[in-house]
Amino acid sequence: MMKNQPLLNLSAMARLLGVKTKWLREEAGAGRIPSVAAGDTFLFDPDTVEAVLRQRASGKPQGRAL
Repeated sequence: MMKNQPLLNLSAMARLLGVKTKWLREEAGAGRIPSVAAGDTFLFDPDTVEAVLRQRASGKPQGRAL
């Protein structure tokens, strides 16, 4: 079931994750963290990002993005 929660900007998502904005920008720019490009920044769905990071931490291979 999907929640209807707002997307977070780069600084808000970095704060939520406890990471530096530079790292998050690089990961998003390389396509390793799902995001939507919005001008010169990125927007993130917190639930999707959390799921991807959990999957990465578990060492399981990721599926291809559509």
